[in-house]
Amino acid sequence: MYAKVFAQMYDGTLCTKGPWQALVTFQQLLVLADLDGNVDMTAGAIARRTTIPLEIIEQGIVSLLENDPESRTPVEDGRRIMPLAEGRTWGWRIVNYKHYRGLKREEDRREYHREYWHKRKQNQQQPNTTQQTQPNQPIAEAEANADTQALPVVTTATSAKPVGDPPPAAGATEPPAKPKKGRKEPTGTRLPADWVLLKPWGEWALTERPDWTADTVRTEAAVFADYWHGAAGAKGRKVDWEATWRNWVRRSNAGGAQGGGQGRPPRETDYARSMREKVEQVAPGIAARAPGAAPQHATDFFDVEAREVAAGLPAPGATS
Repeated sequence: MYAKVFAQMYDGTLCTKGPWQALVTFQQLLVLADLDGNVDMTAGAIARRTTIPLEIIEQGIVSLLENDPESRTPVEDGRRIMPLAEGRTWGWRIVNYKHYRGLKREEDRREYHREYWHKRKQNQQQPNTTQQTQPNQPIAEAEANADTQALPVVTTATSAKPVGDPPPAAGATEPPAKPKKGRKEPTGTRLPADWVLLKPWGEWALTERPDWTADTVRTEAAVFADYWHGAAGAKGRKVDWEATWRNWVRRSNAGGAQGGGQGRPPRETDYARSMREKVEQVAPGIAARAPGAAPQHATDFFDVEAREVAAGLPAPGATS
């Protein structure tokens, strides 16, 4: 055990008023105390450990237990020690032990910092023939600032050069800096093979699409699963399958048509239906006027009237 004794002990009433036995005894208690400032020993045990006569220890303990209104520490009415337990004549607690232990640790920390940075500055100012190394156990603050310090210097018989890559030759271009690796984005997962639509997802779909029924939701869920189970490669991997389902529902057309804009046939618009009906009316006549031509399908035509004019055929309803 050891204890750091502050010099101010010799400036207070413990030393100036005495008795000297109290000062000697207090110093022994500081050395024998545990981390909480407790000395769980009898006066006789203290005397044997320290080889100080028992009568000096006993007289010192009596003085340390007395009130001192002029003490720097007004706690416990200025007493230096207090009994560990009532009714027991031995075992004491040093009243201000934790306070001074905290001061000691803070002072030690500051002294360590001052000594460390002083040595570091000296090493940087004095060139060596070998690259300087860091202390075995640098403090956390030194590690945080290590990258900002200048490179150490290596001295030879003729010149001094900084350690590291040599500067580029005149006219040479520096190699491009390596791109920093960004944070890796999540790659997503495939839709599980045994996926089924969760109840909250289905209820949300009915709220989002008032024109749907429960059967529509079930059908869309089946199409959703078949589509994504069949999607190959990265296309079939998603980070958030619930969000994918919501987009599928929003983009889907009522009545079981296109879902999510992902490869299902689009719903036939009124214009497309009218054009299809026109093509179905004129396609047989076009095929008859062009023997050997491939059969025409309604979806092969964008605008039947424009095609007939381009082919030199009369438009539907025209008279020859």
